[in-house]
Amino acid sequence: MENYTHLAELYGFRCWFNEDTNEVKGTNWFNDQMISIFTWIDVTFEINDGFYIKVIERL
Repeated sequence: MENYTHLAELYGFRCWFNEDTNEVKGTNWFNDQMISIFTWIDVTFEINDGFYIKVIERL
């Protein structure tokens, strides 16, 4: 968590987000796996034009 700047949501799953590097990691194992799956689906099938990260709070 020390490398991240925000608590955020991606695809409705809570994650740690680094504003400088755009790195994302789920807050737990399940969220991390779901974000990986949804990202793969989004990229493979070109569902969206980009990734929408909802910032919840700054760390």
